[in-house]
Amino acid sequence: MNQTPLVSICMLCYNHEKFVAESIESILSQSYENWELIIVDNASTDSSASIIDSYAKNDSRITFLPQETNAFVSVGINIAMKQIKGEYLAILSADDNFVPTKLEEQLGFMQTEALDLSFTWINAIDSHSKTSAPDVQKWFNKPDAITLTDIVRYYFKMVNVTCAPTVMLKTSLLPTTFMHDHRLLQTQDMEYWLRLFKQTDKVAILQKELTNYRVLEDGGNLSSNRSPEKVNRTNFEMIQLWEELFTLDNTLLSKVFKTEITEENKYFIIYEHLKTEKIDVWQYAMLVQMYHTLGAECDVNSPLFKLFFEEYGKFSLVSETFLFEKNESIAWLEQQLKNHKKALEAKEEGIAYLENKIRHMEQEIRSKDEALDSYKLLVQKADEELLRLENGQNPYIAHLEHEVTCKRSLRRCVKKVIKKVLGQSTIDTIKRLLGRTK
Repeated sequence: MNQTPLVSICMLCYNHEKFVAESIESILSQSYENWELIIVDNASTDSSASIIDSYAKNDSRITFLPQETNAFVSVGINIAMKQIKGEYLAILSADDNFVPTKLEEQLGFMQTEALDLSFTWINAIDSHSKTSAPDVQKWFNKPDAITLTDIVRYYFKMVNVTCAPTVMLKTSLLPTTFMHDHRLLQTQDMEYWLRLFKQTDKVAILQKELTNYRVLEDGGNLSSNRSPEKVNRTNFEMIQLWEELFTLDNTLLSKVFKTEITEENKYFIIYEHLKTEKIDVWQYAMLVQMYHTLGAECDVNSPLFKLFFEEYGKFSLVSETFLFEKNESIAWLEQQLKNHKKALEAKEEGIAYLENKIRHMEQEIRSKDEALDSYKLLVQKADEELLRLENGQNPYIAHLEHEVTCKRSLRRCVKKVIKKVLGQSTIDTIKRLLGRTK
């Protein structure tokens, strides 16, 4: 047995520019290195494709298949699956990611236990990659769900404990034609697993949180939001895939219901279980199946007809479960409204903050304008004063000039008086003695 087989990882992306790099990096950082990554971008309208392309150009193990139109989940993942070359297959959405040892630990688990198909537990994370949504984590991580029998027992309770991005399976199980059903949007993975369960019972869940499953705060996950459209689609699709669940091997069903299941008693045992558990969608699906199984010319005295005749008159589509789901949808819508109100309040607070900041800035501008006007006035006065100085209009300067003129006149008068009194010869003698010529 090849201990290091090639693992093909199929990734589907649609408008996950915030997360796709983190998702790809989680593959690049795997402790198990023998893998290939096939990424289908489902005609994203954001920058997802360019981010993926940059990785594909730098690593030959990454194959990028951009699509021109959005063909929804089933078509997109089928496109990727047709390209795989590995002995094992893993699936990942571009907003989820693997812990670094996911491939190594899960592959080792499958080889040790001789499994054909396996799943892991999840770690629910938010848009910031922080642990969140404990209810989602509790939904998938069931301590009593390990074997195929456990998985199917939960399926009969309408609880899917097999989170799609946790899967790893042998590619020898894959059908060559019919892969994921293009008509299914909410339950395509569960329907696919059910068909694979008919090929092998070597199935188990590795109870380790090896897959980071992102639960977006705005309910943006296709599989986790509780919008009316999602609830209605899920119920409709569950009815369609009931036959796959109901027609599982009777030996497996006997383990699930802990009693012997045969073709003769399975309708009665399973329908009674559904009534007891009040699983109305499955009840409706089973009544429809009884209708088709009986056929138009059925024996009206047969036990199956009697069960059908008694029950379909009692069954109401407007049941407790139906009302509960509607209440859930209403609660989801109310939460969405609260989220929008909160976002609006945050925007209004932001606008109020900006308006207040603008007011402060306007006040500061006015203060600076006033200071500038004051400086302009001072400069103007200084210019005027300088102009007066240049034109001799300063009274102090004029006084000094007058005083200098007077002193010069006085000096000339003194010189004349001294010349007359002493005579020129005496003045010359004094100059020589003083060493002066003037």
